[in-house]
Formats: sequence, C-alpha cells, structure tokens
Amino acid sequence: MGCCREYFEVCDKVPDCLEELGVITPVSDEDVNLFLTDKFKNLYLTEGVTESNGLLVIGLTQFPDQLINPYSGNFILEVYRGNELIKFSISGVEYDGLIFSCASVTPKQANYTIDVFNTTTEYV
Repeated sequence: MGCCREYFEVCDKVPDCLEELGVITPVSDEDVNLFLTDKFKNLYLTEGVTESNGLLVIGLTQFPDQLINPYSGNFILEVYRGNELIKFSISGVEYDGLIFSCASVTPKQANYTIDVFNTTTEYV
C-alpha cells in the first residue's frame, strides 16, 4: 500500500440545491460508511445501505446547509465497509474514492446520481 491516495475526478459537476445525492458504488446490498471531505479538510460521515445495483443515496439535509454549492470547491468521497476502504475500479485502474465539485444549474433539481462505471452521470 502506497503512502498516497488516488482519486478519480468526476468530470460532470454535481448540481447545487440538491436534497439527495446518489453514488453508484462498487458494492451492492451492504452497510457502508461514506466519508465526504471538503476543501478545508472538514470530514462529514454518513451511513447507508447500498442497493442491488450499488446505488447509495445520501440525504444532504443531514449536512450543513448549502455545504455543496458552486463555491465550495472539490469534495473527496470515500466509501468504507467497516474499517475497509472500498476501491473504485474504473477502466482497470483502482481508485480510493471520487473527487467532485458543484455547479449552479437551472432548473433546480432534487436528486442527482454520480455513476463513474458507465462514464456518464445521470439526472434523476
């Protein structure tokens, strides 16, 4: 294990003003912990259960108001099973997590899903 972490940078920006953010993870039907780190190295933790397709839905109302906004910079997203970091294998390369940022969009939407395995992101 190297001393540095590698993250996959999501090209599409996450829309602002979301109520829920979905992330397709490499694991299905499992209890997981999700760690979200902002540009100031503040760490936010949430727990969830992935669905059969790997989808983990994160209710953003549990985080500080407007945490994810067009001015908040990059976020690092990591998924853990207990203490084990779950790697994202994308195009044959393993990553420790994802990096994403936010953009203002019109019209506003309530939900958005990041799906790096199909190399597209999906509006829900």
